[in-house]
Amino acid sequence: MTIENSLIKHADTIQYFGIREQLETKVFTSFVNLKMLELMGKRTDGESKWNNIKDLSLLSLQSLKASNIPINCLANLILSSGKQLTKICYYNYYNDVVSNKILIQAIYHNCPNLIYLELLYRNENILDLEKLLINCQYLKRIDFNIYYYKESLFHVSFYSYVKWDNLFNILAKSSPSSLFEFVFKYTDENPELESLKLFFDNWEGRFPISLKFKKERDYYYESGYDDLVDLIEIYKEKGVIKNFVHYHYDEDSDLLEIYKTKRVINNPESVIKNSEIKSTSIWNRFKKKFNKYPW
Repeated sequence: MTIENSLIKHADTIQYFGIREQLETKVFTSFVNLKMLELMGKRTDGESKWNNIKDLSLLSLQSLKASNIPINCLANLILSSGKQLTKICYYNYYNDVVSNKILIQAIYHNCPNLIYLELLYRNENILDLEKLLINCQYLKRIDFNIYYYKESLFHVSFYSYVKWDNLFNILAKSSPSSLFEFVFKYTDENPELESLKLFFDNWEGRFPISLKFKKERDYYYESGYDDLVDLIEIYKEKGVIKNFVHYHYDEDSDLLEIYKTKRVINNPESVIKNSEIKSTSIWNRFKKKFNKYPW
């Protein structure tokens, strides 16, 4: 019995399936209860290699993870199978602007129940991203893969420039009320403090935001961290920020917290002074709140 025949025989019990190579279409179509699909291609794969997923309809599919799958093939799969999708992760750092646009449009036209999304971010697709935010009203988290590659005649270049003001403006203006978690991956480029401050001001009154920045390199620059840490503390007190994390491998290993610990060790007097100021502020708010009651 071939692998394909064995899969078909047990097809109605299969809920997760991952593959690196194409299968016969009849194998995929037999997965009537499939909930999670992972497709792993190569950068050199052409559409002909993945044509078998173009007209595939998986009505129970909830999670789709794909890497280096030709965009037209993936977009068609989302078109026919996207209604129940709650999670989409896509990796291809060679996507051009047009390919990215095709993917984003396929998502916001066909995935009304999407909760989690990971995709490549390019500045040129900002308006498409806004439409996605407007149409996908159940989103809770978006992971942006920041860098992409651009090939020229002689070499491959690495790009990660982000127009943070534009991105933050769209996120604050158009995010659904359910969306509050953003992750920016593979970048050592930090937003300017003024950009962050404007973003936080525009976000005020919504659910507290969680921002995570995955740093590309295994070292990090502490220049400007003092001002950043102070800014974050201000907006945490205001209830605007829930989490603000810089990490390399592990989301729970916060480089900013490590820096704050080092700052305490190196300059304890400054920390004590700041704590006294903060304690005074809290006490004043406490008195103001209770003085209005006639005892």
